[in-house]
Amino acid sequence: MIAVDSTIPDYLNAVLVMGISMLAKFVAVVVFSPVFLLPGVAAFVIGAVVGQIYIKAQLSVKREMSNARSPVLSHFGAAIAGIGAYILFT
Repeated sequence: MIAVDSTIPDYLNAVLVMGISMLAKFVAVVVFSPVFLLPGVAAFVIGAVVGQIYIKAQLSVKREMSNARSPVLSHFGAAIAGIGAYILFT
């Protein structure tokens, strides 16, 4: 429980600091050279789209890895199926 109480706020703090820092740097560049506004926004949009694709792909990969890593659950499922077949055919 303590790990969750300290880890999540630390990660959130790191993400917020990084995001604010990136935004401040982007604004500073655009103030002095407005021509970089369009490429900066394009880079943000491309990054957001690629990030969403990554998250969707990673979800199914994590699910498959979780299923492959849990032999106890698969053995339990096979045992329950065997008990059902045993009861059904006796």
